[in-house]
Amino acid sequence: MDRRLIVATSFLALAATSAPAWAGWGCGYRYSGLVAGAYGIIWSAPSEQQARESAMKLCNGSGNPGCFVVSCADNVDTRDQARARWPMGNAVPTNCLRNGRVVATDKNCD
Repeated sequence: MDRRLIVATSFLALAATSAPAWAGWGCGYRYSGLVAGAYGIIWSAPSEQQARESAMKLCNGSGNPGCFVVSCADNVDTRDQARARWPMGNAVPTNCLRNGRVVATDKNCD
């Protein structure tokens, strides 16, 4: 086998195994009147700032009064990871943020 091919293959294997995994940001938010211990959530945002902005956009866009972000964290890539950090309690999701717009839903946001 050609030595250049072996070197190129080795380099590609090293690059593939050393590339960082993508880690999203998530935030939990609350608003006036939300039952104690329940949070609205955002997950898989590319940055903390975008997660905070999305949380406020979803909360305010849903017509909730007194919206505020409780906390944010990195490595929150899925709804399950976000729910583990910021539980929903018995609340039922009524709105999702899709393509930057707040949309009503009768099922879980994915």
